[in-house]
Amino acid sequence: MSILKNLNGTTIYMTFHEAIDTVIRKNNRPMTSVEIALELNSTQLYTKKDGSDIKSSQVEARVGNYLKLFSIQGSLIGLKEGPLKVEDVKQPAIVITSQAGTKNSIKLSNPGLASKVLLNQKNTRPADAVDSIVPDLPGMYAIRIRNVHKLPKVYSNVLEERKHNLLYIGVAAKSLKHRLLERALRGKENGTFFGSMGAMLGFMPVKGSLISSSDQENFSFSPSDEAKIVKWINQNLRVNWICMDDGWDELESQLVLDQKPLMNIAKSPVAMPELIALREKCVAEALAE
Repeated sequence: MSILKNLNGTTIYMTFHEAIDTVIRKNNRPMTSVEIALELNSTQLYTKKDGSDIKSSQVEARVGNYLKLFSIQGSLIGLKEGPLKVEDVKQPAIVITSQAGTKNSIKLSNPGLASKVLLNQKNTRPADAVDSIVPDLPGMYAIRIRNVHKLPKVYSNVLEERKHNLLYIGVAAKSLKHRLLERALRGKENGTFFGSMGAMLGFMPVKGSLISSSDQENFSFSPSDEAKIVKWINQNLRVNWICMDDGWDELESQLVLDQKPLMNIAKSPVAMPELIALREKCVAEALAE
């Protein structure tokens, strides 16, 4: 359906695929579906009838229906003809290994398979059963809750509305063992997920604990409270991960935009104001004299 838009002072009717074409021409380069969706949502060059955000998967679907107009190479979308055509573009490969870091691996140039592996709930494992198998390799991880009703109602209601149990999608640029296991699940270092999880469960950080810290955002809890949070995580959460040698920033942006995990704040179009306010309250307590 055409949407009435104003472009450079001229009122025109623009369809979805025409808007995609316009964005590519405006940026003068082939782009990923994530980049196109983000620009369409920010500029509102094209808007959906229901007013919701355009997803990267919807950009990909529309482009797939108009292959006479667009060219595709890996994750890049260009025009079919002319200097903006995607042609012989070298893209970094993504290596995905199994959860235990075994020899089972898949090498691909399109991150679509990576997202399917990461989001497949059949691949998740209980949080209390992964300490010895999370690899010391870079990658991405997803954290889910077994029963959404184990969370305070303000959060469980949102998960029910979104019809999923996905809490968080994260990136480990150097080590999944360090980022996912030690920080997110065990709280051995101040981390975003562990801090948010503890705050959502009603725990407050140690007063003044961030005063001398170089990190003024990620707070910590007392040892006894940390132990209680870890116990709750072990009883209620499930995790999954993929090992990747590159490409995680773009894939994270796409998945957060499309999946809308409950606890992601950065890059999320629907970050919960209640969680943001709660974290600010915890930071204030940790910076208090």
